[in-house]
Amino acid sequence: MFGRRKNKICCCLATVFPQILYRMKVVLLCLLGCLTVWAEARQYVPRRNRLQRYLYMFDHFDRKLMGLKFELLQIKNIVKDIKHSQEKKGQMERKFYVSNEYGGSYYLARRSWYEKFDIGFREANDVCRTFGGYLLEINGELEYNYVAYFLSSIPSKKHFYTGGFYSRRYKGWYFYNEGYEARYFNTLTEIRPTREEFRCLAISNHVNPAKFEAIECYSDGTFICEIPETKTCCYQASVSTGTSQDEGALALPSQLSDCSD
Repeated sequence: MFGRRKNKICCCLATVFPQILYRMKVVLLCLLGCLTVWAEARQYVPRRNRLQRYLYMFDHFDRKLMGLKFELLQIKNIVKDIKHSQEKKGQMERKFYVSNEYGGSYYLARRSWYEKFDIGFREANDVCRTFGGYLLEINGELEYNYVAYFLSSIPSKKHFYTGGFYSRRYKGWYFYNEGYEARYFNTLTEIRPTREEFRCLAISNHVNPAKFEAIECYSDGTFICEIPETKTCCYQASVSTGTSQDEGALALPSQLSDCSD
């Protein structure tokens, strides 16, 4: 309960604080501009010629005002970007669990399935691409252990699409996004399609630790994305406890942005 209240306070401050800074900077820039022009006028124009001094001040103040307008436009765009980031953060909170950073990547696990239609792993990969990543590609035991721990922390039990699919032609697992061989999975001889249509690789958290299994390529629409740190939309999240899908098993990132192409 305290954690949720703290998140609301942080979100409120993140929204209000930039607006306060914006107004303070406007006032300070106006005062600084007036003082600067007044000082320059006194330095370059003789005291006896007040008309020339006022004309000088008016001309220079007009130039500085144009620069001030440009500054304010930049600040306005920054505030707009922050508000947009808050909107994207809200969307992410409703749809994904988010891991901490590991090995230069973050992992996003879809909270719930699509109710109106089934989603395949191709469509799931397209969703991951909008956040600058792709369906999960595990290349070793250490990464598998981390992802399994992350998924085991999620209270809702389900299986999640990864980016792996079984090639009937080459008799092995490959990654859909780049098309290269999934060597780690090919060393796990127990992971093989039991039926013709079970050719997509999922990771299930019904057991602890989570394990891999071959499933149909059109299922309930939950999946897990891998987001490289260089393209990530989110920043580090910390582990917390949750008891429902809405609360979640992990804390969510403090900032998000639109990474779509």
